[in-house]
Amino acid sequence: MTLGMFRLTAVVTIALAGGSLSAAVGQDETHNGIGLDKYRLVSGPIRIMGLDDNASGLTYSLKSDTLFVAIDSPPSIVELDLEGRPRRTIDMVGFEDLEGIAHWKDKWFGVVEERRYKLCLVAIDTTTHRIAYERVPKYQVDKKAGDNSGLEGIAVDPTGNRFFCLKEKRPSKVYQFPAPKSRDAALRPTHPWSIPDEDDGGLDDLSGIHFDRRTGHLLIVSHQSAAVQEYSVDGKKVGQLSLKSGSAGLKYGIPKAEGITMDSKGRLYICSEPNSLFVFSK
Repeated sequence: MTLGMFRLTAVVTIALAGGSLSAAVGQDETHNGIGLDKYRLVSGPIRIMGLDDNASGLTYSLKSDTLFVAIDSPPSIVELDLEGRPRRTIDMVGFEDLEGIAHWKDKWFGVVEERRYKLCLVAIDTTTHRIAYERVPKYQVDKKAGDNSGLEGIAVDPTGNRFFCLKEKRPSKVYQFPAPKSRDAALRPTHPWSIPDEDDGGLDDLSGIHFDRRTGHLLIVSHQSAAVQEYSVDGKKVGQLSLKSGSAGLKYGIPKAEGITMDSKGRLYICSEPNSLFVFSK
């Protein structure tokens, strides 16, 4: 891949995609949040067939109208239809601790490695079944390495051309930075903020993140707190959805929520270790 081919700048198609999503959302939802307290389970737990363990990250692609699950070990990405049926598995050769995935634009996705504290940009089209680590652009999000409480999730604001990454705990933290514009660009995270623990109304750990382009808010899931919380991009809490037994139509609580995303119709998807998918809707 040449540097010219890799110029990663905002494109008109992203703005159009964001517009199509916004058109389906009411004004109150846009200004006040998505209304997490109104969401109820409509499907799940769905066992992801062919996957035994380690479902760690989740994203929705508007381009393909499918879901992509990041598997931390062995490192791989599984594409699913919206009913949770596998379409293919992509082997991630040389990657380690793959914990989060987010669709950015066109064929480009961002994935994060927990212990290495790295953001990697990978190209996935309809023919992709293998991605080699040494061939993809990689960026250091933090100077730390070897920490098992490192990067757990990634989200993308495609119209604002911003990335968000999560540090799991000790302390829990949200990194924000502009999308890299070249293969050798240095990341300079801005506006980092920490989330208080559950005793102070926050979350005990951060395990997955999604950027809602309709409201401009972040949805963050915690498996230890068994909850999803909605935040503005400067860290103001907007709403919450409990993932515990008896809440939101759940007969049993979600055991270990690891990834979160939303589709073009506003349905909320959560993946849980070892291999389950849950779907919520208003």
